[in-house]
Amino acid sequence: MSRRKFPVSDRPWLVAALVVFGGLVLMAPRPGQAEVVRIGGTGSGLATMTALATSYQSQNPAFQFEVVPNLGSSGGIKAIVSRKIAIALSNRALKLSELIPGLHSFEYAKTPFVFVTNKAGVKNIQLNEIAAIYSGRQLQWQDGSPIRLVLRDLGDSDNSVIAAMSPDLKEALVTAHQRKGLRVALSDQESADALEELPGSFGASTKAVVSSEKRRLTPLSVNGVEPTLANLKTGRYPYFKEMHLIHFGDSASDDVKKFLNFIRSSRGQDLLRQLGNEPVSAGR
Repeated sequence: MSRRKFPVSDRPWLVAALVVFGGLVLMAPRPGQAEVVRIGGTGSGLATMTALATSYQSQNPAFQFEVVPNLGSSGGIKAIVSRKIAIALSNRALKLSELIPGLHSFEYAKTPFVFVTNKAGVKNIQLNEIAAIYSGRQLQWQDGSPIRLVLRDLGDSDNSVIAAMSPDLKEALVTAHQRKGLRVALSDQESADALEELPGSFGASTKAVVSSEKRRLTPLSVNGVEPTLANLKTGRYPYFKEMHLIHFGDSASDDVKKFLNFIRSSRGQDLLRQLGNEPVSAGR
């Protein structure tokens, strides 16, 4: 399995002592600094949070943070409940079973859910074509070259988004997971790696992953509608994933509170948009 590298030269937000481990970014601790704000959860938000935290740190050099390896939404929530991280990233709100005193969640953004490829010249796809690709009825691009489908594992939230798009796609998704020899990725970063590497690739991602990680992938229009933030905001492009931040509210440290306020600020909101996220009015 390949490991994703983020060259500093073409990712300016990775300046300043970043250590890269398989596509996940960790801030190196500074001697004498007591607190490290640890952030973890869904892979859809890791690079976005790294960029936000790096921008905030440029104004507040004492701020120290670490973006931990991909935990997934549920893993991030478990990690914050056990106080192993200070901020959890999730593609969903807290479940009733996850609510504990003092734990707060707010939706900070929506990001377009996108189908992507590295195939040159492909810009648009129809929902019925997507269903045909997943079911195995369409195995080639128009030029006759093979389509290499990348799936996510059955429990991943991507599958829920795809299944909700149409009854045909819901059925095709079940068929896809019964097909032999398809690549199944366990994380957003592993999926994006495979989609970059496999010639003629096709699969799902988010605008946040493609933009914030500067992936060499083309987000496709669906039924002629581009997956832009403007189209998402107006409802013309109806496919998205929610992005939630989970923290311990009033009992959080000053560093956490100030960073969350930065995310809510105009600068933070502008940066979210640059990284493929449409900000949502932030709660507590």
